Amino acid sequence: MKDEKRYTALNYITNEFLDFINSKGYMIEQPVNITSKIDPSVRFIGAPISILKPYFLNKNIPDTGIAMKQNCIRTQNQKILYEPSILPNWGSFFTGMCILVRYTDLCRICLDAIELLTKYFKIDINDINININKKDGDLLNAIKMTALGHNQILFNKKPDKYYTHKYGIEGVSGRNFNFSIRNCRTGEFNDIGNIIIIESSSGEKLGVELALGDTTIIKQKYGLNHVLDAYCLGLDFIKNSNIRYRIEDAIITAIVLLNEGLKPNGGETRGRILKSYIKSISLYSYLIGIKDDVLFNVIKTTEAEKLPIICHDVASELMSYISKYRNSMLANPVGKENEKISSLLKNDLYKLPEIL
Repeated sequence: MKDEKRYTALNYITNEFLDFINSKGYMIEQPVNITSKIDPSVRFIGAPISILKPYFLNKNIPDTGIAMKQNCIRTQNQKILYEPSILPNWGSFFTGMCILVRYTDLCRICLDAIELLTKYFKIDINDINININKKDGDLLNAIKMTALGHNQILFNKKPDKYYTHKYGIEGVSGRNFNFSIRNCRTGEFNDIGNIIIIESSSGEKLGVELALGDTTIIKQKYGLNHVLDAYCLGLDFIKNSNIRYRIEDAIITAIVLLNEGLKPNGGETRGRILKSYIKSISLYSYLIGIKDDVLFNVIKTTEAEKLPIICHDVASELMSYISKYRNSMLANPVGKENEKISSLLKNDLYKLPEIL
């Protein structure tokens, strides 16, 4: 796949998902803003199930099942923004694809998942593995109904918590198996999603969820090094991949959140998170010597062409914040975050020559 066409594959995956759920007659839920606060247990919508929770909590999952695609942000990368020796495994922004059915449709959703992966996403069935806890007999019996071979069902290769799921709801948890697919370049298998039985602490079965992420699928399907390579932002000239992925992740996250009207600030948690991402762009772009006009062009192209959102031209706003935080990086090294930034600025290891 040519680099300049890489990001178009994201739209291909999510459009194929919509075609699939339409063909199967699933009821479709409309997406919401990531900053909508529709789920009080999370700061940002981090998975489509946040929107679909009322269906299984109120026991009114429709007979057809319900499905949706939803843009999401998970902010685990914020914890290592200023630890450049650590490579972030995931991108903060992605599009989640989800189907929710009743427990009685467990076999159906397993069959549908394999059809979606093979017929619509064009993944060879021999390139799919299942990681499952052998104790989960209902999940095991259901996946055995598909065309997967016995050698593709891997038992207890991970710690027990890998096969469990949290929903941020007291008395509700999940048991899951995970789909992994082969990276077409390296041959390594990595997770792309899972099927989860949602149940109460009393054992009542509340529903079954299929959850998939677009960038993880693209990474494996097209043999990319990292999920962020799916967006092809044009920063491949940065040879330090740890720093490049941090800048790319922060640019994408900041564009998405600014586009929804969130502002960086120190008074509200979500605003502080956005501020941290933008400050990291200021820091790393300064350390590696990217000129402002080059950085602005990358941001402008990203918002215009490379994200699955309708943008409202926030590039200039984002660039002004980047300049503001860059100018104040050394002015007030108070607090853990600013102290880390100050330390990195003084570390010759990360003071790279101007590259453009």
